[in-house]
Amino acid sequence: MKTATFIGRCLAAHGVRHAFGHPGSDVIELIEGLERAGIDFILTHHENSGAFMASVGGLLTGVPGVVETILDSQEYRRSPDAP
Repeated sequence: MKTATFIGRCLAAHGVRHAFGHPGSDVIELIEGLERAGIDFILTHHENSGAFMASVGGLLTGVPGVVETILDSQEYRRSPDAP
């Protein structure tokens, strides 16, 4: 089983029905895994918009909110684990 399929199944088992985000080439397989598990991917203009949507959805429903983001080189350089 691919990791993307496993993640999709686990999220679906926790009641997740929607995931938000702005796709990039490094997350296409994850989006497909979510959709195979019955989770709708909702395209957003920016990751921040997706994060707000996932957060509010989680607060209103009690189901975990899901947002996917791409790994940006700028973001990576700001992380504490970056070399």
